[in-house]
Amino acid sequence: AIGETGLQLYKFGKTTTLAYSEDNYKPTSFYETIQQNKKSGLHTLVLLDVKADKNRFMTVKEGLKTILEVEKEKKGKIISEDTKVVAVCQLGGDQRIKYAKVKTLMKENPENTPAVLIITGELHFLEKEYLEGL
Repeated sequence: AIGETGLQLYKFGKTTTLAYSEDNYKPTSFYETIQQNKKSGLHTLVLLDVKADKNRFMTVKEGLKTILEVEKEKKGKIISEDTKVVAVCQLGGDQRIKYAKVKTLMKENPENTPAVLIITGELHFLEKEYLEGL
């Protein structure tokens, strides 16, 4: 997934998983990982939850909505509706890669799963050029 986005592998920080909330459990550790990577100028690969036993796959819209909700609580200013992110959908199949603002991706709601998000850190000009061409 990473190689086909045009992003340089060495510019990725720690990977994180965005898990579904359940009953009284609302995971937020992904937020700290994104925040630490951003402070270091690094990209974050965010794996969206898969509940194979329930045939449930987190969509890009669900993932972004969760990240924005936690941003609203934590107020770390690491992401907003105007932040551009990378969505990689339908891994291992008819793969689709999209680089757009959060609000655009939430409107388009790409439902192809499985999917991952990449929250970019500081972009090298070649990375930006490649992403803008997607």
